[in-house]
Amino acid sequence: MVDDKPAMVAVDWGSSQFRAYLLAEDGGVLEAVCRGKGVLARRAGDYERIFHQTCGGWLRRISGIPVLMAGMVGSRDGWLETEYVPCPVGLGGLGGRIVQMPIAGGRSLHVVPGISNVGPSGLPDVIRGEETQMFGVLGGQEGDGLLACFPGTHSKWAWVERSRIVNFSTFMTGELFAVLSRCASLAPFLTGRNGDGMDEAAFLEGVSLSRRAGGLSHQAFSIRSEPLVGRRPSDAGLSRLSGLLIGTEVEAGLRLYPGVREITVVGAEELGLCYGLAFAEHGVVTRPIDGRQAFASGAWRLAAAGGLRSAP
Repeated sequence: MVDDKPAMVAVDWGSSQFRAYLLAEDGGVLEAVCRGKGVLARRAGDYERIFHQTCGGWLRRISGIPVLMAGMVGSRDGWLETEYVPCPVGLGGLGGRIVQMPIAGGRSLHVVPGISNVGPSGLPDVIRGEETQMFGVLGGQEGDGLLACFPGTHSKWAWVERSRIVNFSTFMTGELFAVLSRCASLAPFLTGRNGDGMDEAAFLEGVSLSRRAGGLSHQAFSIRSEPLVGRRPSDAGLSRLSGLLIGTEVEAGLRLYPGVREITVVGAEELGLCYGLAFAEHGVVTRPIDGRQAFASGAWRLAAAGGLRSAP
């Protein structure tokens, strides 16, 4: 049973969304709020105003409550740029690098650093926000040989050994979907469901398309060309494009992390279902976890590791 005494505020401030959670002494979520006031949507100097508009009621009601923030708020474009801690990194190593940030009124906020690595491809990579979710996924249990996928604008795959994030890889799947769905050449053919549900058959057609020869730029053009020559109707183009892009990510990710038969998918339910369908085409079992709960749990654990609250 959740202890209803508030103990801390956890803020997931990403590129497009501001999500804040009031957490109890046992880490349970007492209250939550989400606003479309991400780092990329704000005006210069707006950070403190947005923060107080969203969380000010909690701070006035509960004197001295600690606030931990993670995500793009700590990026170069964020409120306070923090370092990237190199992999491998565990809970204590990251918690010990949390940065204190004084603000008006004598209060201080605390920002989780990002993490960096050279991934399996040999290319440099960075994360801000998903590292907090990962420590929530681990939830105090020993993690070894765990692979997790975090779908989103920039989808992340992270590999854990001995409860440390050893390496990770980024895929620009969500951003590519946004760009291609507004593209002048494809846009007239991207009809069908968007936000109101997925056309599963069309989505799986897109996944299957991603496994054919030619590569993504060639395969994507077929979403335009096939209806033009009467080979396929264009009434589910959005789901087909989604399947193509997610299928491309899954195909590439499984080449970077070969031999995986199970993967944890952390995020929103609908997107997790889409990834589950794509992974199933490769015989990989998915374990879905709610991304909001993972973040809240990870922030609660990092706060203890960083000395912002008492460890249990």
